[in-house]
Amino acid sequence: MQVGSGGIQSNQSLLAHLGAARGTPAEGPAAAAPQGPVETQRSSQGDSVSISAAGRAALEQEAADVTAAADVAVESEPREAAQADSDGVEAPEQEASDDSEDDSTKPRSASGEPLSEAESSVVRQLQSRDREVRTHEQAHLSAAGQYAAGGASFSYQNGPDGKRYAIGGEVPIDTGTARTPEATINKMQQVKRAALAPANPSGADRSIAASAAQQETGARTEIAALQRESAVAAREQATAERAAKDEGEATNSDKPLEDDDAAAVAQSLNMVA
Repeated sequence: MQVGSGGIQSNQSLLAHLGAARGTPAEGPAAAAPQGPVETQRSSQGDSVSISAAGRAALEQEAADVTAAADVAVESEPREAAQADSDGVEAPEQEASDDSEDDSTKPRSASGEPLSEAESSVVRQLQSRDREVRTHEQAHLSAAGQYAAGGASFSYQNGPDGKRYAIGGEVPIDTGTARTPEATINKMQQVKRAALAPANPSGADRSIAASAAQQETGARTEIAALQRESAVAAREQATAERAAKDEGEATNSDKPLEDDDAAAVAQSLNMVA
């Protein structure tokens, strides 16, 4: 840190001043004769160094200032390190961890490589289509009941992730007529419900429903025709029965009198005479 480095330089300067004041040699460029409060006296016996009271006070103050600056530098380093941590020095590691978590949840190819955004979009579309198709065919199967000729079958497409997704399907349904027109009507009504059971029936579904409706109409027409035929036959039978009865009555009126009847008639005539 710049503050620490500056504090060390000031401390070396102070040592040079103090060393000169005590008459001890100092190292480095600061060993030059001090100026100001430190005075050099020359004599025939050699140079001597003295320091005034004001100079000593100034040097002591300088020492105190430098020491305080050094303490501030030492204390500030841990605070700056902590501040750097709080300001996001470790953030890249956290982000890397988050990225690794995101990668773990992303779709991957069959080889294990993360998919591109475009490939991931295709996978999502295929997943949605798969759910839609399976729900569609299950609706057909549930409504068809006994007339379902088998389970649902699907056509598949391989996705970028190597999985197979259903993109189409069908449920076989028995749409043939029943033994009687009445049974055919009931059957075709259920076939129509099965064809239109999904939320969004396809064109093929609507076509099957229309075909079932036509067969239902045909069965109703057949029932109506049978009813007319039955009514005609009933009328003909009633007419024949009435004709037979009338013929019988006419025959009885033309029949000769029996012996008992003739005797009764003769007796009644004698009584009149």
